[in-house]
Amino acid sequence: MASSDSKILSELRGLVLRSAELRQEFARTAAEVDARGVDPADNLRRLWETGLNGISVPRAYGGLSDGTMGFGFEALTETVINVSAGEGSTGQIYFTQALVARELLHPQVTLPETTRQQLAHEILQENVRFVSSNAEAGTSGRVTSRQVDGGIVLNGTKTFNTASGGARYALVGHLLEGMAGMHMALVRLDDRAVKQHHDWDNMGQRATESQTITYEEVFVPDGWHFHMPPLVGSLLIPLAFSMHGAMLLGIGRGAFDEMLAYVRKSQRTIFPSSKSSDEDPLMRLRVGDLSIALAAAHALQREVARQAEDVEEGMDITELLIHASRAKVASIEAALKVTNEMYELTGARSTASTYRFDRFWRDARTFSVQTPIDLRRLAVGVHELQGQMWSTTWDQAMRGRV
Repeated sequence: MASSDSKILSELRGLVLRSAELRQEFARTAAEVDARGVDPADNLRRLWETGLNGISVPRAYGGLSDGTMGFGFEALTETVINVSAGEGSTGQIYFTQALVARELLHPQVTLPETTRQQLAHEILQENVRFVSSNAEAGTSGRVTSRQVDGGIVLNGTKTFNTASGGARYALVGHLLEGMAGMHMALVRLDDRAVKQHHDWDNMGQRATESQTITYEEVFVPDGWHFHMPPLVGSLLIPLAFSMHGAMLLGIGRGAFDEMLAYVRKSQRTIFPSSKSSDEDPLMRLRVGDLSIALAAAHALQREVARQAEDVEEGMDITELLIHASRAKVASIEAALKVTNEMYELTGARSTASTYRFDRFWRDARTFSVQTPIDLRRLAVGVHELQGQMWSTTWDQAMRGRV
C-alpha cells in the first residue's frame, strides 16, 4: 500500500473515531433537540468543526475524497451510524449533506470550476449546508424549468426538504423543457422567489425541518445548473438506500444503548425470582435477540459500503442496488424491533416524559415509511427469481430520487 493510501485510511479511521465521540455528545442533548423540533444547528456545527464534512469533498479542494461517489463509503457509513445513534435528525441531515456534496463535486458534473471551488470552500470553511430537493409526493405535478437569457427559470413544489431550516442552498431536481433526463439546479433558499411553507410538524425526525418548498419563477444563472450524468444519477440510488439504512440502524443502536443504560441503573427485572437485570434469564434472552438483529443489519451495511467503494465507471450496479435494498430493509426492521420492544425491558417508569425514549420509535417509524419497503423486498425477490432488476422499482427510485 502506498504511503498516501495509508495516510488516507488513517484519516478515515480518525473521522470514524471522532464520530463515535460526537455520538456520546449528541446523545446528551437528543431529548431536548427532539422536544424543540428545530434545526440542530449546534450539532451540525460540531460535525463541521470536527472535519466530518471533508470526507465528501475532493482533495483538490481541500477535502479527503478522490472525487468518486463511493470514496470512503465504509467510513462514511460508520460515521452516519454513530451520528444517528446520538441524534436521529442530525444523522439524516449529515448523510444528505454528504451525498449532495459528492454529487455536486463529481468530475462528470458539468459545473464551472469557479462554482465548484466556491461550493467546496463554503462546505469546508463556512459550514454551508444543502437541501436535496427532489420529492414530489402530494404535489400537483413535476417541477420544471425553461431556458432564458443567462440561465433557467424554475417552477414547482417539492416536499420533504430535509435540512431546509438551516441550509443555504437547495439542489432541485427538475425537468428542463426541450431536454431529456433529469436536470439539477442550485437555488439559494433566501431567494425571494422561494416560498418555504414551514409545515413540518411530524411525530419523528422533528428537527430535520423537512418542510414543503415552492419555487415560483426562480431564476438560476448559468453555471449553477446542470444535466445529471447517467453514472452519477444511477449510483445515487443504491448509495442513498445505504445511507437510509445506516441512519435507521444508528437510531436502533441509540435506543439499544439507552435501554441498556436504564436497565443497568434501575436493575429492572422481568423474571419474578431474578434479583438483578444481568442475572435475569428473560432479560438476557431479549437483550441478546436485539443485539443479534442490530449486528446482522450492521454486517449488511458494511458489505454494501465495501461494494460501493469498488464501483467503477461502466460497471453494472444491479448487484449493488439489490444488496443496498437488503441492507435498508434489514436496518429498518432491526431499528423498529429495538424501538418497539425496548419498553418491555425498561418498564412503565421509563415512559416518563423526562426520558423521552419514545423519540427513538417515532424517529424510526417516521423515516421507515418514507417509501414502502415492500418495493425493496419485491425488487430483491424479482432479482432472485429472474436474475434481473424490476424496472418499476428503478424507475420510481429515479423519479423520486429516494
